[in-house]
Amino acid sequence: DYSAVQQLPYKQQTTMDTQLALKKLREEIDVGMQAIKLSIDNPLMASISDSDGLFSPLEGTYERIIRQAKHQKKLGEKEMNYELEREKERVKSVVREYEELHTPVLESCPICLEDIHIHSSAAACAFFSCCGNWWCGECCANNVADEKVSICPLCRAALPSNKELYNKRLLVCVERGLKWAQFQAGFKYESGEIGRHPNMKKAVQYYKLSAEQNHPPGLLNLARLYSDGVPGVIKRSTMKAMGYLQKAADLGNFHAQVNIARMLYHFEHFGLDADYPKAVKYATLASHYATVTDKTAAAEANSILGFLFLDGNHELYSSVNLATHYLGLAVKNGTASYDGLTEFKYCDALVQQNENLYPYHLTGFNAIPRVMFWLRKSLTAGQSAAKNVINNLESREKGKCSACNASEDEAAAGKKFLRCGRCKLYHYCSKECQMEAWNAGHKVDCKSVYC
Repeated sequence: DYSAVQQLPYKQQTTMDTQLALKKLREEIDVGMQAIKLSIDNPLMASISDSDGLFSPLEGTYERIIRQAKHQKKLGEKEMNYELEREKERVKSVVREYEELHTPVLESCPICLEDIHIHSSAAACAFFSCCGNWWCGECCANNVADEKVSICPLCRAALPSNKELYNKRLLVCVERGLKWAQFQAGFKYESGEIGRHPNMKKAVQYYKLSAEQNHPPGLLNLARLYSDGVPGVIKRSTMKAMGYLQKAADLGNFHAQVNIARMLYHFEHFGLDADYPKAVKYATLASHYATVTDKTAAAEANSILGFLFLDGNHELYSSVNLATHYLGLAVKNGTASYDGLTEFKYCDALVQQNENLYPYHLTGFNAIPRVMFWLRKSLTAGQSAAKNVINNLESREKGKCSACNASEDEAAAGKKFLRCGRCKLYHYCSKECQMEAWNAGHKVDCKSVYC
């Protein structure tokens, strides 16, 4: 049991007796080995694992390699769970520290009476142009989308039947000084919905009125305009853009938080100073707050966290497991961004994670089919670097049987190699070899693509 491990001398030089004891433990005490891996921060456990290489490369006969691989898989799962628990504590700490300084603004929806974080995003609530009141985004989606209501549920006035009537009521709300109306008026002047042509001067004027009342959408749009610049209206200023984003982020708007994280991660592109701790903070907050309500914003935040864990930049230690976790969250709903870079980096993390556990591409423990799936997704999304990797993998596997390693020249004359119809990567000289590989574990590798 685990106590046997604890009785080993601390920082003792490797001796024959210690080697024999550790080999016996490795073969007989499964629970002890898992405890060592989970307690790797403990100096005693670290010294034991270093002294004998408890997690050394697989070696021996094929049966022994497979047996070791199964054990390595269990250890890998334990290590992953351990790191995820540590990460949950880190996220809780970041959120707790943020909310102590910036208490979320919660208001009750007048229809469903649920507490709504009204500053979290523009979709959190919808406003009525008749009375200027609001209801939550979910109530709006459940009723207006299905055309269940034709009158305002709060003031009983008829809802506007066309854009002209809505715009007329909107401008009345603007005169009343309602910040949401000022923002929407700015948006409509920018898009040309009010007036015959876009009017950027009017748009900026109304965005600033909205921003002066700390309305996050107004702050966000001003940040966008200052980041890009508007000829003859706004001079480009990254610092002013960051100032408006900072205000919106501190109000709890997760779109502002993810924008700050993106700009600080790509600081050279935006002409900013490197500030990885701040990038980590706002990416963590955006991932936490946007997970339920906005998959696109959550995917971008998770992408940035995945990049940072993969690189091991400053604030975050390097962790292939957590990089795989966050990048997997980013790509799984098809909402990842950065022109396929997220999918490409996810493939990098998968390969590293797989090779850390299994030095060989063992059937049944092989991440390459999943890697090929996401490389193709990355290429489709616009990541040209994926093409070379795909070509290299395909050329490596083409012309040989993945089960018996026979080449096409060694196969029966005129006999075409079969190809796996799911991963479209591995080839086989016969149906028998294909079935043998499938039953040996390739079905697990292929199915993992879609898990």
